[in-house]
Amino acid sequence: MMKRKFYLLLALTVLLVGCAATPRHVPPAFTVHRFSAPLDIELKAGTGQSIFVDGSYVQGEYIPVDHPVDMMIPGSMYIPFPVHVGVGRLVLTRFSGEWKYYCGDLATSAASFPGLGSVVQDGDCIGVRISNTDGTMQWVVDNSIHNGMTTIWKRNFSDEDRQSYKPQQDTRPFAIQSVTRINFDGYYGGQLHFTWEQVDDADKTSRKFVFDFAGEPTLVGINDKLLEVIQADNVGVRYRWKKL
Repeated sequence: MMKRKFYLLLALTVLLVGCAATPRHVPPAFTVHRFSAPLDIELKAGTGQSIFVDGSYVQGEYIPVDHPVDMMIPGSMYIPFPVHVGVGRLVLTRFSGEWKYYCGDLATSAASFPGLGSVVQDGDCIGVRISNTDGTMQWVVDNSIHNGMTTIWKRNFSDEDRQSYKPQQDTRPFAIQSVTRINFDGYYGGQLHFTWEQVDDADKTSRKFVFDFAGEPTLVGINDKLLEVIQADNVGVRYRWKKL
């Protein structure tokens, strides 16, 4: 009898340890895109403008709302409270755990609780959140700033909601991760003047480059990049990149 209990306990222990050791797979919440300058194409830029920009960014997204949306969302003690989402864009604002949050303008959206009035303030979110693991979509009110602690109230999308409110790509990036830029500072005194700079989330570095130019196509090197300057004057420069 004791042996049987021992084996049963051992089996349960192995089962529990096995379950705890299985990691939950959460796919990346966003894709990093890269951009850079073209090769062997003649370009031109004015004095003070950038001749090279290279970097990586996270694509911006938004959900268009064409008509006002009014609903009730379960709140504290499961008491429903009214929520209004105004016409406009719900813009991708943040990633939190497995969720992406698309928030509206609080000037046109509202959330209130009986007897308390408005329950949101600047920095809170009224809009939609989407699970990065299974695509679940929910109406959401995150009024953690107003309450001074994490408080998130949500309501699952209906089938009709899912068809009506879909994320679209924004022309503005959600975040710039890193940028390398080369600016043309001008042509004077028979010399070409450039500034190379690199910017990321934590730091910014820059360096000046000066080259002689006698009016004929000239190859110059800026860090590990090779630039052909075709023509330059006090107004601007014509050039093409030969190696990036």
